[in-house]
Amino acid sequence: MLKNIKQTAQYIKSEIQMKPEVAMILGTGLNSIAEMMQSPTIIDYADIPNMPISTAPSHKGRLVAGKLANKNVIILQGRRNY
Repeated sequence: MLKNIKQTAQYIKSEIQMKPEVAMILGTGLNSIAEMMQSPTIIDYADIPNMPISTAPSHKGRLVAGKLANKNVIILQGRRNY
């Protein structure tokens, strides 16, 4: 499992090119927060190694990284429901 976590983290680090100061997981009704990001980098969960796919129909299933309120922010739009 640790090997998978490291692989996932390495992939995300190689794609976003910034160090997040804030992280958020958005659920139903909060997707619009990610739309406010400046200069976003968007990665579909399906493209991230070992990342579970979002299961709720209204969740976009993507990682969004960028600037929000002058902070480096990483957002997960959706999560896996068990």
